[in-house]
Amino acid sequence: MIWLWLAAAGVVASAALVAARQRIARIWLAVRVDGHSMAPTLRHGQRLVVRRKRSGARVARGDVIVFGVSTTPAMPVDVDFLIKRVAGVAGDSIPEWLGARRELSHLTHIPEGYCIVVGDNAGRSQDSRQLGLVPETSIQAVVSLPARPKVTK
Repeated sequence: MIWLWLAAAGVVASAALVAARQRIARIWLAVRVDGHSMAPTLRHGQRLVVRRKRSGARVARGDVIVFGVSTTPAMPVDVDFLIKRVAGVAGDSIPEWLGARRELSHLTHIPEGYCIVVGDNAGRSQDSRQLGLVPETSIQAVVSLPARPKVTK
């Protein structure tokens, strides 16, 4: 009789584990940094657990985001997502370094539903300078970075 109780408890525990795993997968996403465009903040090969962006949530200037590039036809490499820092959000002025793009030359401000992204290592980054505006609908997650240690002399 005890084996029947243990079997039932095992089934319940397995179901709870599956439910917890599914809930975690809806909230968190595991990604690996591929490349040096976000150095020194993120290192090539570094694994990150990032929080998925909630529907309707807005990103802020300075956030590090994970976004899909399937909606970005200008992407010259075969990747599913990029990790970049938000440099401008809806309502911000289009920076001069980005205003030279022909498709953006008529704009003075970033339109609603879009943002500008850059890599921390600009010399090695494919970002809004090549991609243009990034639709907020393509943002999959926001990276939570640990606080950098305070440098003391």
